[in-house]
Amino acid sequence: MAGGLTYLQQFYGPLLQYDGLKLNKKNTEHGMIRDKELVLIPIAPPEGKKEPKDSTFEVEVGPNYKCEFRKLASRLDGAFVLAQYHFDQMMKSSRLDETIEADMKVLYDAETEEADLHVKELNDGSLSADDEAAQKRVRKKIIEAKNDIEENVENLFRYYTSFIQVRETKFQIVVSTHCHGVVDHDREIVQVYKEAFRRNADGTKGTRYPEKDAERDEDHATNGTGWSFEHKWKRATVTVTQPRGKSLERFRHCRREHIHMEFPEYGYAEAQWRYMWENITIPQGVEVKSMNEQIEQVSRLMYLLPSIYDDPDPSLAGALSHIARRDRSFGEVEMCQMLLYAMPLAVQDKWREENPRKRIPTDRPALVKELHTLLTQFRKNFKKTQEEKQQGKGGDNTQRQNGGGSNGNSKGGGGSARSGRKMCKRCDKKGEKDSVKYSHHSNDCEKYHPDLTAKVPSREMQVHAMEQERQTPSSDRKRKKSKKSRKAKKSRKQRKKKKSRRDSSSSDDSSQSSSSSDSDSS
Repeated sequence: MAGGLTYLQQFYGPLLQYDGLKLNKKNTEHGMIRDKELVLIPIAPPEGKKEPKDSTFEVEVGPNYKCEFRKLASRLDGAFVLAQYHFDQMMKSSRLDETIEADMKVLYDAETEEADLHVKELNDGSLSADDEAAQKRVRKKIIEAKNDIEENVENLFRYYTSFIQVRETKFQIVVSTHCHGVVDHDREIVQVYKEAFRRNADGTKGTRYPEKDAERDEDHATNGTGWSFEHKWKRATVTVTQPRGKSLERFRHCRREHIHMEFPEYGYAEAQWRYMWENITIPQGVEVKSMNEQIEQVSRLMYLLPSIYDDPDPSLAGALSHIARRDRSFGEVEMCQMLLYAMPLAVQDKWREENPRKRIPTDRPALVKELHTLLTQFRKNFKKTQEEKQQGKGGDNTQRQNGGGSNGNSKGGGGSARSGRKMCKRCDKKGEKDSVKYSHHSNDCEKYHPDLTAKVPSREMQVHAMEQERQTPSSDRKRKKSKKSRKAKKSRKQRKKKKSRRDSSSSDDSSQSSSSSDSDSS
């Protein structure tokens, strides 16, 4: 494995292979990320991070395995997870743990054989020449097995420290506490013991005589009251007060504790799965195949993330049945859906339109090909639309270049300082304000025709003019104030008119009633 690569180059290789592509959160993520602090592996590398290059070290296990690996130099959480993955790959390829377990079995069998010979010697008083030779061989095997186990276990701790080099301090603290600290703990030993049996009158072994097990010597009486001993052995668990020392089991425990120190919360796996499902999007310029490979990269690391199910809180027992455990690699169907949801919405809708009988995609290689075709077409259409918009915006410049203007040296002509902005040549020639002539293109002018004759004022043109006048907050306030005063004057006039109508109506009614009374009296 070649050195000199950073963590970002290792992990984000599928996306970083595109020259000129700048990855960031804006073009790789969307939506609200729930439990964001628990998402350890973003789909894009962190912005503004300068990663140091990793150095290398050599792993040698037995006569047949020798390989080079990278030491961790990055402090990113994702880099630490990747280092754990590389360590597991080393363990799998070198079979270092299997070698230690095989030596432990050799030791176990040798101890068993040695215990059998020792008991035989105690019961018979001596061993034959063959048994003595076997005893020497088995004791030598025990010493060799213990040395091999000790050497490989020490290498195991050393290799792990190299893999997580920049974060080894916490691991050393864990090792000091759990391996070198003096504590009470249980240990299995080979224990030799004796059992008492009655001695028959003829000197043969009789029935069991447990009351005499604790006696120091045998009683060779032949009157039926004597007893003799028979030595046996067993593996017993005893409590001792001493350092536990280093072992394969201790290493696995220390590694779990170290990971928990680095990631003290629970639910990282579930948060990462939800992020991949809901919040990733394919960056512009990246192929579907590369996005698929990046999802696979994350999938390989999922088993290393602590799950919410690992939380020891007793109140959570039985309360997580609605949540699936996610500390495992993504399934094929899951990766299909993650890939589909990472596409633009138009591409997703087009795929569903072309596959009406498929509720969800299940064939990932086929999906990659289908999405590649749809995404390529989508990007072509999008690019074409953008070019048409740019051509529309630049229509004024094209008209000038083709002789659309009568005076090539007029304001706003080709080569002017404002050539990159909107500018209406008609308003410019009519002497309109800058705020008006630089607000639109000539083709969009609502005030003048191409021959510079004024267009008929319309409601839209009036609104356009009002918009151009709105330059300062004070003018807005004056306009609102004048509008209110006009409304107030109008309402006062209306009230006066209504009042005068009521007064005239009442006077007419009174005159009619008086005339009626006069006619009645006459």
